[in-house]
Amino acid sequence: YFVMEFVAGASLADVIDEEGPLPWEKALDVTEQVARALEHAHQAGLVHRDVK
Repeated sequence: YFVMEFVAGASLADVIDEEGPLPWEKALDVTEQVARALEHAHQAGLVHRDVK
């Protein structure tokens, strides 16, 4: 099992629901952050089976 620390704040879905579609620059920033996080996990030998 893998346990993660709870991080308070709005989810990306919450932000989109409240503010509408992200500007392309913000969407690109979010995508880059997710890609970097997945790369870091992969380099550490971790696998995530449910990336959506």
